[in-house]
Amino acid sequence: MQKKSQTSCFGDKRLEKKGCLEQRLLEQKSSIIHKFSANPSDSKSYYRFLNNPRVTEQEISHLMYQECASRIKNRRVVVFADTSNVLLHNKRNRIKDATGLTRISNNQYLTYQGLILHTNLVFDQDTQEALGNSHTMFIKRKPKSRAEKGEKQKRCVEAIEEKESYKWIEGFESSKKLLKQATTVTLVADREADIIELADRLPDETTDIVVRSQHNRNIIDNDGNSRKLKEVLSSSSVLGKMSISVVGNKRKKRKAKLEIRTAKVKLTWHHSKNVKEKMQELVPINVIEVGEKTHKGFKNESPLIWRILTTKGIESLAEVKEVKEVINIYKLRWKVEEYFKLLKSDCYDIENTELTKGKSIRKLILYIMKASIKHNN
Repeated sequence: MQKKSQTSCFGDKRLEKKGCLEQRLLEQKSSIIHKFSANPSDSKSYYRFLNNPRVTEQEISHLMYQECASRIKNRRVVVFADTSNVLLHNKRNRIKDATGLTRISNNQYLTYQGLILHTNLVFDQDTQEALGNSHTMFIKRKPKSRAEKGEKQKRCVEAIEEKESYKWIEGFESSKKLLKQATTVTLVADREADIIELADRLPDETTDIVVRSQHNRNIIDNDGNSRKLKEVLSSSSVLGKMSISVVGNKRKKRKAKLEIRTAKVKLTWHHSKNVKEKMQELVPINVIEVGEKTHKGFKNESPLIWRILTTKGIESLAEVKEVKEVINIYKLRWKVEEYFKLLKSDCYDIENTELTKGKSIRKLILYIMKASIKHNN
């Protein structure tokens, strides 16, 4: 007796195809089309759908953002931003149309191509529930770097809008507009987002930033003196203590005992012709340092230390409870890294997709991102 084939989930309408694709991705957790398809007919339909130029990234992204906006009303939300590379250079013989792909690394021949995915992932601050994506973009890099062109122009003379780092501001500004019905919005990023424009443009009555410091900046302290950021923190008294579990990975697994120091400072602008009108303005910011005083038994590993720039708690910086809340918000940033891991290796393995067109791969990634939110919960 011949075995009946599985029923196709496609209908006549394109909306049914979208819902079906997302559902299959959620159920099968693979980016390989023939693996998550119910039957060969479905597989062909998915290829046609993703290769169809009338199915646009803007349309898929809009639906993703609307789903996120529908979940955030009257919630305290945290927005984690991060960037991840999707490496497709080992698939270069399979890729037939590289439109939409970009240069990934500055190797000698510039042959490494793939995608640079930057996204803003939204969570409920109180329940840690994943609520959706508030902004996503694929970064397009210039054909060659300054070093390869032999240029010696300094980056500081460029406006922030001309730099790749503008992605942080662009993404967070879009997220603020989308999440305007949230009670509060906290924008969180790692060291790459330590740019003064972020602290200057984004905070308001309901929006704060929490960004890990990368630079030992020139700052103005409370007494109006020009000093270095690390110097100010090292001379501050210990506000309190806390412990966190170091899970391993790049560091030894242990219970780290940390001291907390804080300071109120003002950031000074870098010397750029594009910000001369701002040179006299200072950007107020709070700084939290949490670090290990002793580090016994791990001679080859530097002590754990975070320096966090934030606009939270301006009036209550001396309250240990408020300071620990900021630290705990930053600790949750690993969720966005887990999200990328889910996309790239743990489940969907997008770097091994059999799709042959860059634009089709981008659309599939957006659908996987939508499905991953539901998987995260």
